[in-house]
Amino acid sequence: MAELTDGQEIRKWTVLIWCLLVGLLGKIMISAILFNLGGLRDWWGLEKSQAAAAEPQFSSATLPFPRLMAMIQEERAALQAREETLRERESQMLTLKQELESRLEELVAAQERVNRLLAEEGKVQDERQRHLIVTLESMPAEQAGKLIEKLDEPLVGRLLRCMKGQEAGKILGLLEPEKAARISKQLFN
Repeated sequence: MAELTDGQEIRKWTVLIWCLLVGLLGKIMISAILFNLGGLRDWWGLEKSQAAAAEPQFSSATLPFPRLMAMIQEERAALQAREETLRERESQMLTLKQELESRLEELVAAQERVNRLLAEEGKVQDERQRHLIVTLESMPAEQAGKLIEKLDEPLVGRLLRCMKGQEAGKILGLLEPEKAARISKQLFN
């Protein structure tokens, strides 16, 4: 189930509060109509019987309205408590959001530093490889062949790829045939 955003959760609670209030007002209206049957009969155009004409007099203490008002006050207090809880949660969520954004900024900065260091390392590696290529090209082919014979084949393949064609060909010609064949395959891949 997808989580709700702050705005969606607040809207959900607002709708719930309004539904409760509308329902409570509906209950009050229905109660008022039912307790005022004489007024309802007049509204419907019905005649009162003589027994009904002598309606009893209620004191304000016996009317159900104070009880309804107490219920409304209780509901209002409960809704205010829920609203306060929502405000506290919203405040906590905003604090957490700010912390997360701060940590994300730190991580982005750290990633940029790592990327910069990797780029510098790559430049250093490229410079070392160029230096080795120039050194191999300036050596006599026999000495370069002996040196390359001892190096890893993937490294030899990268080095020969960067060398001039004639120099690479001379060095490849001095290697044992099986190793030269494997290195030649790497030059095409």
